[in-house]
Amino acid sequence: MKLWVQTDTPSYDMAHHYGDAKTLEDAGARVYHQVCMGMTSMRHFPPGLTVATDSFKYVKLASGFGQKWIFGNPEALVNAAITGVFTPTARWDYWSKPRSMQQDNERDRPIIDQVGPFGGAVT
Repeated sequence: MKLWVQTDTPSYDMAHHYGDAKTLEDAGARVYHQVCMGMTSMRHFPPGLTVATDSFKYVKLASGFGQKWIFGNPEALVNAAITGVFTPTARWDYWSKPRSMQQDNERDRPIIDQVGPFGGAVT
């Protein structure tokens, strides 16, 4: 399992200044800046490879390349990198499922009827 952290240049510089980048790199992660997943050669990665990201845009753009995509929040993704198991939070669970399961999920528990984080309905 590999953890790639992609960020902007100011955050990258601060992470190096305060030692956060070193902590991540010492644990085996790679920290990149000023890059977009769209600039990677993802279409050349092996089919069936599981890629987890918090970029909804890239899940939609690259989902046709043959990899398995997991969409989650940063906390769940870091936990997956540590444990090897992706456990989505309830908020992100709907979008992390394959389209066929999303439709079943929508029938069983309509997303519009769910209670939002502040007590109101999710719309």
